Amino acid sequence: RLLPCLYSSVYRDDFKSLICTLFPNGTDFRPYVDPEKNIFAKAVSLLYATDTCTNVFPSIHVYNSVAVHIGIIRSEQFKNNRIVRLISGVLMVSICMSTVFLKQHSIIDVAGALLLCGAVYPLVYAPGAQRSRENDQEGVLIR
Repeated sequence: RLLPCLYSSVYRDDFKSLICTLFPNGTDFRPYVDPEKNIFAKAVSLLYATDTCTNVFPSIHVYNSVAVHIGIIRSEQFKNNRIVRLISGVLMVSICMSTVFLKQHSIIDVAGALLLCGAVYPLVYAPGAQRSRENDQEGVLIR
């Protein structure tokens, strides 16, 4: 089931709000990109305009990618589907790398997201947490 992955976003949002309130953060290492140069420069320019470089620690892009991958790996439905698990892993690594290569995040932001995911994992996948969430759902489960 992928439902625990959704529950992890509650912990993530609370932690991220606390960090950004106590320690406003951002990056300032994005280069100027001439959007008229080519289609890829235009895409990066649009990305920079849409996704500002404020409150970047920890990287939510990385956190979500890792959390979804963990959900897929732990899912009974994908237990025997090596292709889906492999594609999920490749996509997760690609997303993590692209956030650094496109200068959305630094390595520190990525490391922070990985640490946060490691801290939230036991809260979401603890043996007692799974049973209590199933009781709260009243039969509504994502498979």
